[in-house]
Amino acid sequence: MIASIAPVLLLFAAIVAAGEIARRLRIVPRFAVLAALGRRAGAVLARRGVSDHLKERATRVLARRMMASSLTAGAILALVIAPVVLLLLIDGAVPLGVRAAFFDWEARLLILFVSLIYVLVRWRIGRRRLQPR
Repeated sequence: MIASIAPVLLLFAAIVAAGEIARRLRIVPRFAVLAALGRRAGAVLARRGVSDHLKERATRVLARRMMASSLTAGAILALVIAPVVLLLLIDGAVPLGVRAAFFDWEARLLILFVSLIYVLVRWRIGRRRLQPR
């Protein structure tokens, strides 16, 4: 049985914070842009009737854009996981029981259940705001 509910609530709060950061910073579209750039680079290389010199120039430009896009997406990903990592680091210095809750399967099931409820409520609230009156 779960020893204490406080570490589970702390972990849940960190996960919610990570989810909200991901939503606000629009992480999924950043990775979609990166994938689109990769497809575009593949299309440039597969194109026939274009000189190799022009392909190399276009590939260099796309490579720079992909590098900038991947660095941006990586930085956002680091910001997204920061609340959970920070909580685990704090738990290492001041024992809060978060690591035990992180590896306890009952606590994980509880967090999963509460997270699903949170996502459904958040989705319903978001839908209600977007509907025209």
